[in-house]
This record gives sequence, C-alpha cells and structure tokens, in this order.
Amino acid sequence: MGKFTGDSKKLLEYVGGRENIAAVSHCVTRMRFVLNDPSKADTQAIESLACAKGTFTQAGQFQVIIGNEVSTFYNDFAEVAGIEGVSKDAVKKAAMQNQTLLQRMLAGFTLVYLERFFRKICPAMISMIVVPFCSLLISVAVAHGILGPIGWKIGAVISDCVNAGLTSPFKGVFAGIFGFFYAPLVITGLHHMSNAIDLQLIADFGGTTLWPMIALSNIAQGSAVLAMILLQKNDAKAKEVSVPACISCCLGVTEPAMFGVNLKYGFPFICGMTGSAVGAVLSVVSGIKANAIGVGGIPGILSIQPQYMGPFAAAMGLAILIPFCLTYALGRKKGIGGSQDGRQESQGR
Repeated sequence: MGKFTGDSKKLLEYVGGRENIAAVSHCVTRMRFVLNDPSKADTQAIESLACAKGTFTQAGQFQVIIGNEVSTFYNDFAEVAGIEGVSKDAVKKAAMQNQTLLQRMLAGFTLVYLERFFRKICPAMISMIVVPFCSLLISVAVAHGILGPIGWKIGAVISDCVNAGLTSPFKGVFAGIFGFFYAPLVITGLHHMSNAIDLQLIADFGGTTLWPMIALSNIAQGSAVLAMILLQKNDAKAKEVSVPACISCCLGVTEPAMFGVNLKYGFPFICGMTGSAVGAVLSVVSGIKANAIGVGGIPGILSIQPQYMGPFAAAMGLAILIPFCLTYALGRKKGIGGSQDGRQESQGR
C-alpha cells in the first residue's frame, strides 16, 4: 500500500471515477486531468483532501495541486485507478521547434486542401492509396520549395515588428504593457507563442529583449507570494501551498503561485503584474538582451548577455521589491493574517 493510496482512491471518486478520465499526467507540482465531463469533478471535496493544495482548470485540463510529492502521488493514483498516464501536453514539446511553426502551419493547410481536391477527382476504388500519396508528395514539395521561404519571411516580419516596438521611442510603453499583461497570458496558455518570437529575435538580432521581461514577470509573481507567506506566517495550511509555490515560481514555474495563491486572493496577482511592468520598462530602456531562452525566474539571469547582468539585477530588484511591498501593505489593510479571515476577505472584495 502506497503512501497516498487512501487519498488516491478518494480523488478518483471525486473526479468522477475512472470512466470520466480521458487522460492523466503530472508536472512539477500538479496532477493534470483531461476529464470527459469536467462538471462531475467535486472541487470542494478534492480540496478537502489532506494532500490537495488547491484546484484549477487551464486549457481544458483540470489540475490538482499536490506539491513536491506529486510523482509519488501520481504512481499511487495510477495503480489505484488502473490506468496509464500520458506525457504533458504535446504543445509544450513543440516549443523547441517554434522556428518552423509558421511553415508547418502553412504546410498543414496545403495538405488539407490537396486531400479535398484529390478526393473529388479520384475514383473511390483507388482513393485509399492515391489520395494520401499524392496529397503528401505535393504538399512536401510545396512546403520546401515555396511555403518554407514564405514562412521564414513572415517570421522575419513579425520579428522586425516586435523589435521595432522594443527599440522605438515608445519602447518603454511597449515594455510596460507587455510586462503587465504577460501573467494573464500564462493563464490562457498563449504565452507559448512568445518562444517563437524569442527564437526569431535571437536569429535576426543576436539576442532577445523579450525573454528578460518574461523572467521578471515570473519573479514578480513569486515576490507577491513571498509577501503572502509573511502575512500568513501563522497559517500552517496556507504555507503548505504558498512556500513550495514561491520556490517554484522563483525557478520559473509560475502556475502553482498564480493559481494556488495569487489568483485566489486577487490583489497579489495585480501587485505582481505591476512589479513586472516596472521591471520590464527598466529592462527594455536599458537595452537588456538574452543570448537564449531558458529557465525563467531568478536563474534567468544566466541567459542574460554579460554586459547587461548589472542592469538586469537592478530590474530584478524592482520586480521583487514592488510586488512584495504592495502585497504586504494591501494584505495588512485587508486583515489577512490578522484577526480577520483572509479567505473571507478575499471573497468579499
């Protein structure tokens, strides 16, 4: 019997049973479910489990925050449920190939139209062989000879537009807007698009000014959680979520911090966005560039070009100080950690 066998059995029941699970996986701190009917998941019952630190839904995935022992829990759950897990969303793996994203999309559209064309003109008795062969053969040739260069040109135009915004007289405004709204992009999953732009900027201009702002956004959200830890220093249950969330956020994994703490209370999330915006403005105005995209958060400084590490450290200081001070001040005003119940206060905003 595993350490989490009991809780695994309960979680299986609370998510609607084995038949309601289309797929299950896990990441650094969370169980990730694709449920056939998400409405069957009893979130209140799940959050009452001792091992569960919170729940949220993102990009069609129902996620349960477990913490650092998620891999052990996952093994016990898979054994109890009698199912095999799958890898994380394949979209994340595509990040390594983002430089060819546009070409692949254009090739995919071409393949669809070619398949439709050949199905119309090809006799049914041979369509099973002729249609896929001819469609694939022509689409590959077109992709390499025509769509590939077009895709690279479109990618270069997008890269030029972003670079123009980050080097224009209004670059501070551009940076502030991007820095403020990057965290909400993470909620939607649209932040993965920035990888393609980063890679294109690195290829075209020898470095990216976008990635440093992303790292600063991660740090800012982690700083807001750090203030919540201080506010709730006497709340052991809250710290079970906030402490590991803060650590993972500072190392570049922001979802546990945002969904487990900041969005639950609301104001820490806004405070983090504010600090991120200020740090982004300083980063872009100082011309900070990264040689590559890599781990976000505090280790992100290792990706920064050496001559910009000093200014980036200063931007990091702002991204830490501003959210921490704002969150702590607002938290004290709302009575979090004091005589008033912080949860009730957050619900009564």
